[in-house]
Amino acid sequence: MDFFEHQDRARRKTGVLAIYFALAVLGIVLAVNAAVYGVLALSGAIPTDLKLWLGQPWWLAIAALTLLVIAGGSLVRSWQLKGGGVALNQMLGARPILATTTEPGERRLINVVEEMAIAAGMPVPILFILDEEESINAFVAGLTPGGATLTVTRGALDQLSRDELQGVVGHEFSHILNADMRINLRLIGLLAGILAIGQLGEFLLEMRGGGRLSSRKGNGGIAAILGLGLALTLIGWIGLFFGRLIKAAISRQREFLADASSVQFTRNPDGIAGALARIGAQAGAARMHNAHAEEMSHMCFGMSVPLAAWFATHPPIPERIKAIKGRHVDLPNTPGSAVPDGETLASGFAAPTAAQSLGSIGTGTPEAVQGAGRWLDSLSPELRQADRDPEQAQALVLALFLRECADREGGLGLLARQLDTSRLEAVRDLLAELEDADRRGALPLLELALPALRLLDRQAALALLLSLRTLARRDGRLSLFECAAELLVERSLSLAPVPSGHIRRFEPVLGDLAIVFSLLTEQACEQGEARQALYMRIMKGFGAQVPPRPSARSEAFVTALRRLADLSPLLKRSVIEACADCVLADRRLVLGEYEALHAVCAALDCPLPPLGLDAMGT
Repeated sequence: MDFFEHQDRARRKTGVLAIYFALAVLGIVLAVNAAVYGVLALSGAIPTDLKLWLGQPWWLAIAALTLLVIAGGSLVRSWQLKGGGVALNQMLGARPILATTTEPGERRLINVVEEMAIAAGMPVPILFILDEEESINAFVAGLTPGGATLTVTRGALDQLSRDELQGVVGHEFSHILNADMRINLRLIGLLAGILAIGQLGEFLLEMRGGGRLSSRKGNGGIAAILGLGLALTLIGWIGLFFGRLIKAAISRQREFLADASSVQFTRNPDGIAGALARIGAQAGAARMHNAHAEEMSHMCFGMSVPLAAWFATHPPIPERIKAIKGRHVDLPNTPGSAVPDGETLASGFAAPTAAQSLGSIGTGTPEAVQGAGRWLDSLSPELRQADRDPEQAQALVLALFLRECADREGGLGLLARQLDTSRLEAVRDLLAELEDADRRGALPLLELALPALRLLDRQAALALLLSLRTLARRDGRLSLFECAAELLVERSLSLAPVPSGHIRRFEPVLGDLAIVFSLLTEQACEQGEARQALYMRIMKGFGAQVPPRPSARSEAFVTALRRLADLSPLLKRSVIEACADCVLADRRLVLGEYEALHAVCAALDCPLPPLGLDAMGT
């Protein structure tokens, strides 16, 4: 099963989740009706004849009220989490780990995450730490890969070695790449609804404890309210039962997959196995004490709350370690798992074939991690410092766009009207620093800056995107770097709609595909006849009728990619396979082709592993 099939399976699990949720809601509605009927019948408020009760509209009103409470609880929690991983971490009280930190454990985590993100071809997630948690645990959260966050406990930083930490990070990257994060956040929102009934019961009991139920209501009325509160509190355990059952059904098998992906990523089973062994060596080593630990137990690397075997969100530690060791012994050489034959460049990355580049999507390789580390070490201190905080990261991205401008002084003049003197000077300094930097590293540099940019508030993020778009279009052309960079920024800063995946046929988007492949074939072929032949060959894979080849315009290319973002995962796979086939038809990859392919992958939320570039042309 590849990256795209995992994405599609994750989407289908949403339907399974809906079925479990519906069963839980039905059980709670029946239980609430039974509780209300029992309380009222015992208090003498209504006759005890059940047929008479069912013949009245009361049970329908109670069912509607119950559904309203459940829906309200889900909507409130979902609204609180609409900001994705950042919102969840704020709810938990987690602290962002700034790139300027000098704390050794935090610096080590940043280095590991940056290397693995670059190797996987995905934006670097925002890092958070739960300072009060001494246990060993971690989790990722977010609505899209570009908006992912990775959170670790203080215990994970203090107790794990670098290899063990790398194994845990590889495990969490699998959850990002396989679309588990979005389901996990939705699960928190849904389960908040079915737990709301129990919380309502606790509220009614607390009203009596706090003296808020006046004796003027009469002893019978108070008894009925307290009885109802007790009944609803007990019914809350039904919600908790179904909630834990749903989380166990959704998450347990995914942990085996994530463990295996971590081994494939690092080719070091001892790393993740060592982290699991530390958790298994002491009871409660992964247990968290945060007030929301129960809600997010399905998201964590280890069991954050003690649960019976039926409700366990994770397989037992011995089984996970055994699976890791077994997978390692028989692990096949998957596509992209070794450096392919071909020209290895100074960047440390090698030029792959189409099959090799696609085979490594969603997995990463240890060679790619090592190459990413070498590339990071090759950057000047000024560029490495530029991604450390939102202000410097903005200056870096603006400088990257300015480098593309034919009229740089005009672009600087435009920015002079928007930025203060110190920020404008920072842009100038970084622009000068970029003169000596390899253009092949422009997009990875941008991705390094994204975590700091995601800490901007929405207004500041929109202002930055507007400045980038203005710079990109000032000279009347849109370079392929600017296409890819604009799509990366708007998706990573949550300034683009979350893809729906509702398009399940190619026919509605044939025109958009024609625009995309028109531009790609122009990059791939120098001769007009060769372009037309390649265009016809590629497009025939998407339908019997091939639209005429349109003119290759970058602006139309970006617009078409935004529409293609709503393709289902398996259709996205076909598009990216065709794109890779197109640009790698001659088994060479030049810079313009790589940037165009990166734009496609950015729009379709697909990671693109670093590829070697055997030429600097566009």
